[in-house]
Amino acid sequence: MAAIIVASFAATGMAASVDVSQLAYQGVGDISQGDRSGQTFTPTTDGLLIGIRLLVQGGSWGATFPAGSDATVRLRELGANGVPIVSAVAVGRYFRADIDRDQPKWIDVMFDVPYQQSAGVQLAFMIEDATAGEEGWSNFGMKNGDPYAGGQLFHLGWSDPFATPNLSTNGYDLAFETLIVPEPIAFAMLAPVLLLTASRSPVTLAFQSMRSRINGPTVDGSSVT
Repeated sequence: MAAIIVASFAATGMAASVDVSQLAYQGVGDISQGDRSGQTFTPTTDGLLIGIRLLVQGGSWGATFPAGSDATVRLRELGANGVPIVSAVAVGRYFRADIDRDQPKWIDVMFDVPYQQSAGVQLAFMIEDATAGEEGWSNFGMKNGDPYAGGQLFHLGWSDPFATPNLSTNGYDLAFETLIVPEPIAFAMLAPVLLLTASRSPVTLAFQSMRSRINGPTVDGSSVT
């Protein structure tokens, strides 16, 4: 039955939408430090948040060393002090094979489960590389000068990071977009899947099937179809 539900969902041709879009970048840098770094953002509409699009390039010690890393992206709500809460509400991953060594590339990181976002309620995504140093790491597109007013690139610090009262930032923002299924489409199309399947995998497959229908930016910030 799960396969029938997923096939039915994919056959609708429903496309995900971009909600938050921060395409400006001046270069790439390494920000992943043990699940302590990420970006806050403010949704502009209600809907199901299903993924984050990131501008990533493989980092390495040189041509004879591996470039890039597998990575985990965790979506978190913010506490009363404005710091991300320890427990993630959704998790996505990308892999070293998705990354180019020589140039930045836009990668869609789809979450394992959708998250019901609310307009104006700030969230954060945080990135953790699986490797570092001679084994390779991820570099991310970013820009200084605070190009995005709805959030910031941050680092939580090293001692008890999730208890840090203030986010540390230098006026930088990551280049990123958030991928959503807007209301009321989200509930009309996804409620049967969420109610009738106990496994997360059919939902994940349905989300992944939408990737080819999501318009994305090129590295220079223009749009491709």
